[in-house]
Amino acid sequence: MMNETEKKPRSRSRLFSKKIRMLLLLMRPFTLLAPFIGVVSGGVMALAHYNILAPPQFSMEYPFVHWPFSQYELIYCALTFAIANAASNVINQVYDLDIDKINKPNRPLPSGALTVAEAMTFAWLLYILTLFRAGQVSRTFTYFLLIFMVCTIIYTIPPFRLKKRFILNNGVIAVARGLILFVAGWSIFGDPWHPTPWFAGLVLMVFLFGATTSKDFTDIEGDRQYGMRTFPVVIGKKKAALLTAPFFVLPFLLVPVGVWLGYLRPQAIALMGFLVWGGYMLFAMRKNALERDANFENSPLWVHMYLMLMALQIAFAEVYVFG
Repeated sequence: MMNETEKKPRSRSRLFSKKIRMLLLLMRPFTLLAPFIGVVSGGVMALAHYNILAPPQFSMEYPFVHWPFSQYELIYCALTFAIANAASNVINQVYDLDIDKINKPNRPLPSGALTVAEAMTFAWLLYILTLFRAGQVSRTFTYFLLIFMVCTIIYTIPPFRLKKRFILNNGVIAVARGLILFVAGWSIFGDPWHPTPWFAGLVLMVFLFGATTSKDFTDIEGDRQYGMRTFPVVIGKKKAALLTAPFFVLPFLLVPVGVWLGYLRPQAIALMGFLVWGGYMLFAMRKNALERDANFENSPLWVHMYLMLMALQIAFAEVYVFG
């Protein structure tokens, strides 16, 4: 039989591996793809705009071979933003603990798999790591990262707690996860005040201002009880769906304006093809907003929103690389 000294190391090992799994879940890995892809896309757009990454030289096998700098620099910067987003996810779950006990009781904190102290320690370690990494890039990149961090923190933490402020809650998330990512990625290699990344970021920001509401329909009960002023809580489910659904279409109508102003390349008109996907989402938002996806906690429309966001980020980069 196994003696007590043999049992203890094994049980400690299992406990440690469980904690690691719970910390990974706390970061919500799926949501980290969008900030990573957003920064990469913004950086690739800058490289193509300044002819550092020219289409004839581009190779799917060796896409970075012609870059006059470390091939890992852009990936490093994108991971930095992904880590910052992970920290914001952890902080959000700490301050939403009571809400999650109602809406999402199986998450690591409400289920008791992790303590608040463990989560907070993890979050601040992630923030420290993020700032250290940004400091190795440039001041400009660090400034954009700080704006991103501030936006996500004031969304969550009292006394700001913009999640309780109607319209501001959607607005601050749209700025952080729509506008700032593209500009930060562009700033790694190009002029951060060039209008192209700002206009591309504007399209994404307008999209997210309405589309981010897709996560709120399945959280109405807890949000209402604890004073969160989301669109479904304030104006009701049906009106919220009617009001925010058009934001799956409106951003793409800005693309021709950007082309006409000279802020986007003429080839960007191809992005109007997203109107088909947006039209489907507009219809689905009005019909199926309250469904819950068992694999992603929120509604299937929320998953569609993230997929659409990432596809749009990639499409902007493709326009500049292959256009």
